[in-house]
Amino acid sequence: MRNRYLISACFLFAAFFIDQFSKRWGEDLHLSTIMYNQGFIMGYFSNQPDSIRVVALSFFAAILFIIYTLLLFTIPLRAKILSFGLSVLMGGMLGNVIDKMTYGYTIDFIPFRLGKFSVVYNLADVFIWLGTLVVLWVVFRRDKLLWFEGSTRKRFLINPKEQLRYGLQVTLIVFNTCLLLGFFSYSFIQSYLPRKNSVMTPFALAFTSITVFLCLLSFLTGIFLSHRSSGAVYAFEVFVNDLISGKDRDFKLRERDHYQHLHLTAQKLRNHLKDNNTDIDKKKT
Repeated sequence: MRNRYLISACFLFAAFFIDQFSKRWGEDLHLSTIMYNQGFIMGYFSNQPDSIRVVALSFFAAILFIIYTLLLFTIPLRAKILSFGLSVLMGGMLGNVIDKMTYGYTIDFIPFRLGKFSVVYNLADVFIWLGTLVVLWVVFRRDKLLWFEGSTRKRFLINPKEQLRYGLQVTLIVFNTCLLLGFFSYSFIQSYLPRKNSVMTPFALAFTSITVFLCLLSFLTGIFLSHRSSGAVYAFEVFVNDLISGKDRDFKLRERDHYQHLHLTAQKLRNHLKDNNTDIDKKKT
């Protein structure tokens, strides 16, 4: 498990640093195709003060990294290629976002022309498209790596009370963290930025949207993660009931379920019942 996380981090940082090196290389060579792209998501933030741009893009970069971390933690272990593709995608996105946060623009220097269509891009864009293609390929062509066939867990809320409580606890932690960051950002704007009145409304809207999004994401993630505990207990309950009803079978947990030690307990229980049944049969004969 740790090796997969380490390799995923290597893919992310490799994509990021290769992109950064290529952009500096393109600037040093003074390529005729080089362009400085100052827009961001349909041109937003391109005309904002540097301080607003830095704060907004820092929030955006943090959200990207949080989403990436959550997805990486929830991807099944056998879907390694999905983790690697997601890491390349994330490395490319961070390459462009950090450039816009630091310099106010990204450097595009690789031209592409097809008939009347022409575009100039950079390696970060290549990594984004490459990572996206890998993710889509796994989702639509290798979907068995993600989903569990023949699983008896038909409901995602196996223990609704416990899972909802855990999801709310995670959401409360994220909400308090957002409030702390919001108070800090508000104090920064009030103390150091000119034209603060014109900034507060967009800031409030952006902060509220980000907070709601993160709380919703953290709530769903909490329920998802709690499924690994509740699901393991549920699987053990089904196994015990099967043994009581005379159905002898192996006990199986999903690879990322908690309480993996239940395998040993289940095997001991299974052997104990077999020995008891053998003794009963001997006594009858």
